[in-house]
Amino acid sequence: VAMSVKKTGQPFHQNGIVVCEAENSNNVQNWAGEWQENMLAAGGAEFFESLLRKNGFFENSKIQEKNLPQNKTTLCVWGSSLKKDERVYSSFKKAGFEIVEIPIESGEVDTETLISKATKMCLEKLKAGRVVLTFESKGQHLDFLTDLTAKIVKSIFKERNVEELLIEGGSTASAIVRKMAWKTFEPTNELLPGVVRLKVANFPDLHLTVKPGSYPWPANFVKSG
Repeated sequence: VAMSVKKTGQPFHQNGIVVCEAENSNNVQNWAGEWQENMLAAGGAEFFESLLRKNGFFENSKIQEKNLPQNKTTLCVWGSSLKKDERVYSSFKKAGFEIVEIPIESGEVDTETLISKATKMCLEKLKAGRVVLTFESKGQHLDFLTDLTAKIVKSIFKERNVEELLIEGGSTASAIVRKMAWKTFEPTNELLPGVVRLKVANFPDLHLTVKPGSYPWPANFVKSG
């Protein structure tokens, strides 16, 4: 079976398997517009939503705007490998977040010492109420950092009652949830497609918000004031 990869704007041929590249929602919608009944479509939630819209089906529910509570102890974990630009740092700092960026050099890493150091740094900054945890890595594999992040978060929870946990990056969210042994969740808000705020069963004071690394944070969610 023939297989091809198509960039946005390239001619679309129906034969074989076609993998379509997309950088944004408009690209996804354009590719959905190429679908015909003799094709087997595969893709993520946003792609299938575009297919439904193309065929005249629209959702009844609306995205719920939500501001992150100001008076809650909040830990935000940037686990995505996507590099943040200064606008992201600036928006979180303006919202009252302290940025804790843990440096990790290439080579051997004393994991236990690093977990202890990162935990102490986050706990100190959490006294002000809002912290972002991220890494400045050089040569470390993403799997290592993902597991390390989950261990640090678990260590923080042993020492401090966190009321809002924000996680960017699907692999990081999965690792943290597994490490914390959380199994049951109740959705409370859909902030954007793919960005959901949840209550964690057996932790009545905790809300968990998860977001894919390639998606933006809702404009007003982390806004200060």
